[in-house]
Amino acid sequence: MWTTRKTLVAGAVLAVASFSAAANAQTYYAGPDRNITRGTDAMMEGDLETASKYFHRAAKANLSKERLVPLLNNLCAVDYALGKLDSAEEACTRAIAEDRHFWRAYVNRGNVLKAKGDYTDAQQDYLKAVRLKPDSALAQRALARLQEEQSKLFAAAK
Repeated sequence: MWTTRKTLVAGAVLAVASFSAAANAQTYYAGPDRNITRGTDAMMEGDLETASKYFHRAAKANLSKERLVPLLNNLCAVDYALGKLDSAEEACTRAIAEDRHFWRAYVNRGNVLKAKGDYTDAQQDYLKAVRLKPDSALAQRALARLQEEQSKLFAAAK
């Protein structure tokens, strides 16, 4: 009787411990996500529509931050190239919300905002990217191009 009771109590304790551990568990992956792999392959082949489709599927999965942020950044870049500016901006904004130090997402969102004609917010994103990664030629070129375009727009408006 005592042994049965101890077994039941131990089982209940393990169940509670397992439940609380599961609530705080991190996601570990044994292999690559098929949607990310297919999307990346399609992107590298220049098939941006297919890449976008697979990246959108992958973004709906329960991914770790380490996988989600670069995925969202790629989704932003692909949708930007396809002219899906609202979707691209949403993906970049989501990437930044997950990791506010991911400078590439600021550059990509700056590109989207610039394409939308929002030069002020685009400049803020480019400046943030430069602050986060001062040695990035990509971020510095994007900022310089925006400033050059703004100068031309102001000159034409005079």
